[in-house]
Amino acid sequence: MKILMNIDQTKILIDSDVTIHFIEGDSLDNIPQIYPGRIVYVDKVLEELYSFPQYKIQVFNFVQRHQFEKIELGSNYEYFLEYADLIQMVGKGEAACMAIAKIDKKYIASSNLRDITEYCNKHKIKKITTMDFLWEAINKKVMSIEDCDEFITKVKNAGGKLPVDTIEEYVKKYIMKG
Repeated sequence: MKILMNIDQTKILIDSDVTIHFIEGDSLDNIPQIYPGRIVYVDKVLEELYSFPQYKIQVFNFVQRHQFEKIELGSNYEYFLEYADLIQMVGKGEAACMAIAKIDKKYIASSNLRDITEYCNKHKIKKITTMDFLWEAINKKVMSIEDCDEFITKVKNAGGKLPVDTIEEYVKKYIMKG
C-alpha cells in the first residue's frame, strides 16, 4: 500500500529583504533548494532589488539561472486594487506580495514582520522569514548548523537584522517555545 504524504506546495512570494539576506549570507543559490519549485518573484520586488546597484547583476543572473516564476502586478486588476490600498502603508515589494498572496492564497517570504504581520494574520496569509528558510535548509540538509550560524553572522555584519545570533537560539526561542 502506498502512503501519500500531504506535502505543501503552495507558492511563496519572496520579498527583497529575504533575498538580500541570502546575498549577504553568501547563500543565494540555496533558496531554490530549500523550497524547490515554490519560489515566485513579483515584478515590484525585482524592481526594488534592481534598484540596488550592488545587487542588480547578481539578482538578475540568479533569477535567470533558476527560471523562477514571475508575476506582474498589473496582470490582474484585483491585485492592483489591493496594492493601491497597501502601498500607502508599506513598501512596494511588501504591498505587491501581500496583495497577490491575499487574492491567490499564496505565502509570503519576508522578515519585515512589523509591516506585514497584522495584514497577514487578518487575511490568513502564512509568513515565512529568513530564519524559517534556514530552519528548513537544515531539515532538508541543504545547509548545516554551522553554515546557518555563519550565514547569520555574515548578515548581521553586513547590517542585516535577524532576531538571533545562532540557529540554536532560534530553535529554543521560536521552534521549541518553552
